[in-house]
Amino acid sequence: MGLRLVIVNARTSLLCTVFSSLGAFLLGFDTGIFSTTIVHPSFNIYMFQNFFGKAVLTGAIASTYTAGTAIGGLCSGWAADKYGRKRCIIMAAAIVAVGSAIQTAATNIGMLIAGRIIAGLAVGVLLSVVPVYNAELAAPKHRGVMVGLFAVMASFGVLCSNWVGYACFFAKGNAQWRIGLACQIPFAVILCLGGFLLPESPRWLIKEDRSQEAYNILERVHGGFGVEYTNRQFLQMYEQIAIEGQGGFMECFRTPSARKRLALGILITVFNNLGGTPVIGAYQSRLFQEIGFEGVRILLISGFYGLAGLFGVIVNVALVADRMGRKTSMWVGAITLVVDLVILMPLSKIYTDSTNKAGQAAAVTFIFLHTFVYSVFMFGTVWVYISEIFPTKIRAQGTAICTFWGQVMGVILQQVGLQIYNDIGYLFYLVFIVCTAFAGVVYFFFLPETKGVSLEDISVFFGDEIVATHEESKLRVEDVLRNVPSGDNRNVESADVVDKAVAEQVEKALQV
Repeated sequence: MGLRLVIVNARTSLLCTVFSSLGAFLLGFDTGIFSTTIVHPSFNIYMFQNFFGKAVLTGAIASTYTAGTAIGGLCSGWAADKYGRKRCIIMAAAIVAVGSAIQTAATNIGMLIAGRIIAGLAVGVLLSVVPVYNAELAAPKHRGVMVGLFAVMASFGVLCSNWVGYACFFAKGNAQWRIGLACQIPFAVILCLGGFLLPESPRWLIKEDRSQEAYNILERVHGGFGVEYTNRQFLQMYEQIAIEGQGGFMECFRTPSARKRLALGILITVFNNLGGTPVIGAYQSRLFQEIGFEGVRILLISGFYGLAGLFGVIVNVALVADRMGRKTSMWVGAITLVVDLVILMPLSKIYTDSTNKAGQAAAVTFIFLHTFVYSVFMFGTVWVYISEIFPTKIRAQGTAICTFWGQVMGVILQQVGLQIYNDIGYLFYLVFIVCTAFAGVVYFFFLPETKGVSLEDISVFFGDEIVATHEESKLRVEDVLRNVPSGDNRNVESADVVDKAVAEQVEKALQV
């Protein structure tokens, strides 16, 4: 029922968020394709001159990509405020295509790492900007679904990469791993070219004194809710942004409320990695290999592993995102992940290198359950929460900083994770158990619930001033609409307004 309402009332914004989330698809595909690439015999022979690779170098290839996403994510805040959300998405997609081409053509480890760093920088921008763009384009009651599509597309990217990796196993020679890496390029090109058709974020336009454009875009993307709804939404955005000011990087640290938002955001993204799923996802194929599976069976299992993640995020969007609430979703997810890890740890110890087929199946099942639970309760919800807790003036910068620290933790875990797992085996799961349990306690006691609340109203939870709501009187709505300046010195509604169509629609709404 919830998804049907989104499709009916917010069709345009839904299409925009699905398309912009191709950036998430690129993130998922690149992450997933590497996890299958490292088990292709041809790749290991070509790069390492052996069948099994080298743990340290493999970790370096994985972690340098994540390092690139961390740096790109941090820079994205400035770029999104300077050039707009839309242009950042377009530029980042173009750079992903270049980085992917370098990876595909790599003749040595250095060239492969260079390509992954370049692609990682751009994917880091997409990782930070796309959720912000989707949140700023969404209606409050559907924001969980709209931003949650980021997670759906990322999981779909992982799924596609896993099955591409499986299919490539049957290719000959180095095509076995080069084809998979090349498959990223067309999606990046599609996002780059199609990005020119996306509308800009209305909130960014208002911040840049382009209010007329902002109103017109709101009218297009939220027209299904009615003109009066659009007018009231515009009023709240315009009034709130006016008192917030322009913002900037240092504004993220200037006030207690900004520091509190930032602290919560960083904690959520860091512990999102310490829950173990990103590490398990990155090295899933190697984990299956450790349990006792070989060759093409590893790639086949990896394909179904991606399917479990995709099914989980679809459940999140359909049943959790705008129903359960962000806070509840995350603490319930944390508890469930702890239970799964507590069971998975002894299974991993007992059945690694075992010939017990039932035990191997049990271990794989709980690895699958881990990604499923994470996808249902955590993955999409984390990005929804990060993208909505900051005010417009620091939303891009705050999300960028949180993304940076989350990816830094990912770099650390990916660089040392495989080596530590090789050294201590199942005990590595203890780190994830302790960290996830701690995160669940923090989520339960310290996170304010933001479900169904407008981005402007969320400031109430952090002690900031709110100057307008969706319940303002008709007189105030009329007054604001008559006197809002736009970038070309026109009013939304005035005697000499050039855009007659907009003026007539506003007049109708004021007469309701």
